[in-house]
Amino acid sequence: MDRRIIKRIWDDKMSLQRKIATTALITLLLSIGFAGAVEAFSNNDVQPKTFASEECGFSISYPKNWENEVYLEGDKPQVYRSNSLILHATEDPAASVTVLVTEVTEAPTLGDLKRYYELRAKLFPDVGITDIKSGEFAGSKAVLVKFTRNSFYKETGTGKGGEEESKWKGTTIGMIKDGFFYRISAGSHLETYDEANEKYLEKILSSFQFTH
Repeated sequence: MDRRIIKRIWDDKMSLQRKIATTALITLLLSIGFAGAVEAFSNNDVQPKTFASEECGFSISYPKNWENEVYLEGDKPQVYRSNSLILHATEDPAASVTVLVTEVTEAPTLGDLKRYYELRAKLFPDVGITDIKSGEFAGSKAVLVKFTRNSFYKETGTGKGGEEESKWKGTTIGMIKDGFFYRISAGSHLETYDEANEKYLEKILSSFQFTH
């Protein structure tokens, strides 16, 4: 066989191998970048998608079939800036996760935040706080709060009037970081909480990351 043909075949082969190696490297880097989202839902058939906020400095992943609503600060003058993200399940509207981010001019300490929740539990027993403790979340120090409370909601979707009382159970996580107060809450109706927590809530919370 002509040496030029052999050389061309060899060059084509090496070029193909380099392309394969480059593609593999890109795939690896992408998988590392989204490892948090994939790992959080890896033991479930739920397909995740990720919400990220550069301004608020966090990202969070949630099931693809969930809905998200983002409420940003208004145009009117405010003493502080406050943004919130509400995630809720389509098949179980009661299951939801809320991320509230508020800019604070003088950041309180973690001890101040813990005392705030303790005082709130005493002054407002209807809030239903059952446990308050210091801990860690997303690599930062946090105050972890558990609650079981009564809640009232209107039956608007079914066309029924009036209000109905229900039990609501969940977790609230409070953190102070880089001049912002983060409050992440996750919960569901009491009767569906265990199932919703195992299937959705724990995975969503574990995917929360600070991005700067």
